[in-house]
Amino acid sequence: MKNKIFALSALTALTLTGCYADKGNYDYDEVTPITIEGIEEAYSVYSYEETLEIVPTIKGANESEMEYKWVLWSETSNSEEENVISTERNLSYPVNDAPGSYYLFYEVLHKPTGLTRSTSAKLTFVTRFSRGWYVLKEESGNTELDLYTSEGEINGGLLTKVLKAPLEGKPISLSLMPDYSYIDRATDEISYNNCLALVSDQNIWMISANAMTMVYDKSDLFYEEIPGINFYNTSRVYFGQVVLTDQGCFYTMSAPPYSLGSGKMGLPEGAGASRFDYYSQTLTALVYYSNETHSLQSCDYNGYAHDFLSAEANDIPGECLMLSNYYNSVNGEYAYLLMKENGNIVLYVFDTGKTQKYNAPLVKKHVFDASSKIYSASSYTANRGAVRFLYYTVGDKLYSFDIETLTEKDITPAGVSGENFVYVSHRKWSYASDAGNTFEYLVLASQKGDNYTVRMYGLLGGTPDGSAKIEFSGTGKFADIEYLSPKMNADYFNGSVYYY
Repeated sequence: MKNKIFALSALTALTLTGCYADKGNYDYDEVTPITIEGIEEAYSVYSYEETLEIVPTIKGANESEMEYKWVLWSETSNSEEENVISTERNLSYPVNDAPGSYYLFYEVLHKPTGLTRSTSAKLTFVTRFSRGWYVLKEESGNTELDLYTSEGEINGGLLTKVLKAPLEGKPISLSLMPDYSYIDRATDEISYNNCLALVSDQNIWMISANAMTMVYDKSDLFYEEIPGINFYNTSRVYFGQVVLTDQGCFYTMSAPPYSLGSGKMGLPEGAGASRFDYYSQTLTALVYYSNETHSLQSCDYNGYAHDFLSAEANDIPGECLMLSNYYNSVNGEYAYLLMKENGNIVLYVFDTGKTQKYNAPLVKKHVFDASSKIYSASSYTANRGAVRFLYYTVGDKLYSFDIETLTEKDITPAGVSGENFVYVSHRKWSYASDAGNTFEYLVLASQKGDNYTVRMYGLLGGTPDGSAKIEFSGTGKFADIEYLSPKMNADYFNGSVYYY
């Protein structure tokens, strides 16, 4: 059953919700006092494996006098026709629709009077791959993925299970590409969804997180294959996507559903990059360290590269160990750059929150004392918004460094002696519309032989608070970790503004 309705688009979705909800709001209650209850505001359902069951409560009329209609509408649809999925009083709908965001409209018609009552709900169709902690790891010299699900299960060796083989080369980085638009290899049509970007020392891959299918690799990510290129990392930059390489930063526009592109990368901008970068909220740009020019560089949301104006930001020799930032709406934004220079470890702090864009004056330079544990550290990160701390790991120890007081402290959580920490990061997901799934953790990964363990701690005053909130283990050599939520594609900037 299909009937013509108003033309729908992303801009009219909310209007349509109002139109459906408004039917019957014309003071006819004395004639037909019908009410609809028992339908939630939102539902999340697994595509291809679950059935959406809704049993509404309808009061005020004889059931034999009523007709019912359930209408499903996709946010990405341009169709002018109603997709009526049921005409029964109760809904029992096996969900075989593609993962994404939808609206469900329920209309009740009182046949004797022709009057209607309506209500609506927001639907999110996801797969088991749509949410959880993805672990990038090395197995037998190749690149592989594990997924720790929201149900607390570890799904190991995903690439071998789904793509039938791991990906070639040793893993370098894992990053998110929320709402990445691309040309579907199977249909040759433009599609989009949340994707994962995996980089190894031999290749780069964009993989759809909905179905764990291959989107692009280095053979078709660019308009023509680029010989001799080395890939470092990828990042969403507001309504664009950036790939960092030794030949500069490559950019593509991707802001579904408003702007759909091929996902293929344009010409390079700026100097050769590194794998050290962060998204700057004050600049609305990606900031990275250039191995080529030994300076801070930036790629903005339109794909243009920028040099920083301060002389200090353009003369930073040595080996980069870490680049991160501190952002606070009250205190501003600072870039933390950790370098190894002539046997010393040096911390540079640049103010990137000044009114003059891309100025970035140097506000602090600290050479660590030779007695500092940082000289033996294997991993580094920074607290990105609560306190002005660095974190670094040495064997089975975790240390903090207060950037304001220049003091080092052992903050190793209890019960982890004998570990070999190989990774530390500060992670936060703060999107309010993903209620029940937001978090702020200090993430630690350790390695014992061919097994890794990940522990995530709540923070109190910048230090781990009690025992780990999440802990899981897997096989392989740990390389990187990212959290993915289906809500990261609700707006094209969610993945870069509300998550780090």
